[in-house]
Amino acid sequence: MSYPPTTSNSSATNEDVPGPSGAQYQDALHSYIRNELFSPPKIMIQISGSHKAKHDPEPISGVDFDLWLDFSQDCQLEGIELTENIGMTTYANSSTMETEFNDMLGPWCRRYFSCQTEEMSMVIKREIVSCDEAEILTRLQCLANGVAYGGTLAIQVHLSGVQTLPFSTEPMGGERKFEAKSRWSCRWPLLDTSIGNLHKSLWARRLQDAMVDQIKGQVALSDTPVKLGRSALRRGIAKGGFEVASLESVPTETGDSMKRSTMAYRKWGCDEVDS
Repeated sequence: MSYPPTTSNSSATNEDVPGPSGAQYQDALHSYIRNELFSPPKIMIQISGSHKAKHDPEPISGVDFDLWLDFSQDCQLEGIELTENIGMTTYANSSTMETEFNDMLGPWCRRYFSCQTEEMSMVIKREIVSCDEAEILTRLQCLANGVAYGGTLAIQVHLSGVQTLPFSTEPMGGERKFEAKSRWSCRWPLLDTSIGNLHKSLWARRLQDAMVDQIKGQVALSDTPVKLGRSALRRGIAKGGFEVASLESVPTETGDSMKRSTMAYRKWGCDEVDS
């Protein structure tokens, strides 16, 4: 059985193939920007505890725990900004924000395409606001003290998908700049006043258990293990052990004296060398 040969129209040219129109480009840009701005970024908060460990010729940093917390589901859209050289328009989060933003985004995209012959750039951003790292670190230090940890705490906020540059030339160069930005807040459970004390205490206990267990990886409230027996503080004290805090002579009823010592626990995770 033979198949008919493939035929081709040699007279066809690229001009015969219809391409996307300017309106289609504008619609595509409109949809892209809207999807990017209304999609929350992925937020990971890294909490690490470390100490200086003895090593020749110089001390090195020893990692006691490295906790990663995913708060992507706890983001809340705060507002959107559209910026050009000629000015900025801001939309605060409200019941009418999405409608007002869509009404303005269409003309904004048309102005972008109308100046294709000029030096220009476009930037799309998603940024985090109201994430006070210093305040979070202070709260974490209280939790660490509560499990007798004596190392150095550090916190870092990692954002992914925060900035993209579609259909752009040099990102911040050029005479005509277009920038679309959405602002998101991150609800840190230990500081969020809108949640109950029970939820906060569960998170505090989960983080303290993770510190003492010296976890290196992602931690979530849903994976809280069942702990039987000693509390996180007692397990932390057991890591550091005890030492004699004071030793004094105490007189006895017979006129002799006896030695009385006061014991204190040592913190764990402390530097093995002087700073």
